[in-house]
Amino acid sequence: MHYLAHFYVDQQETDPLFIAGLGLPDWMDGFSKLYNQKLKNSTLSDSSDTFALHAGIRRHYEGDNLFHNHPIFVQLQSELLQSFVSVGLSRAKWRLSLLAHVGVELMIDRQIVNAEPKLSEVYYQKLNDVDPEVLKKYFEYHNVNVEQQDFLAKFHFFKMRKYLTLFNDINNIVTGLDKMYGQVLNKSFEKKEKE
Repeated sequence: MHYLAHFYVDQQETDPLFIAGLGLPDWMDGFSKLYNQKLKNSTLSDSSDTFALHAGIRRHYEGDNLFHNHPIFVQLQSELLQSFVSVGLSRAKWRLSLLAHVGVELMIDRQIVNAEPKLSEVYYQKLNDVDPEVLKKYFEYHNVNVEQQDFLAKFHFFKMRKYLTLFNDINNIVTGLDKMYGQVLNKSFEKKEKE
């Protein structure tokens, strides 16, 4: 799932730290490796002020596991992959399976934005209510101080940019995929590939 889909599923949760935890694995490159090495078996107590953040992170992975293995998601990903191949996108140049995976996630977020236009604003308000000091405390507790700076910068940028509010325009989905690919593979779509 992607940012808004995670929130949509768990919107009954009101704790801003839990909501931030839902998005954290998608904000940080390589977070899954960090999670598996240092965070998955955290010894945080339920009474810790950072526990809600950790619970949100765990819920993110539980949701992804269910969602990414669901037959409808697998079918949509396969269909999108085939459409990329049929229009001539190169498997040698692009990681088309990843592109299809993220493309389906972005389209689901787009559907949520179109069906419930105010939900993304609620989501961003929850994120704005997060105390950055508690986020720092979480990273410090797990001794991941280098990653802390990366996360805090991306978290701030994500909140300021509010790019989910732009998903009603399909062209912004293509731009989102292009930027994601630029970060992962250090290359961008050519004009004809965007079309």
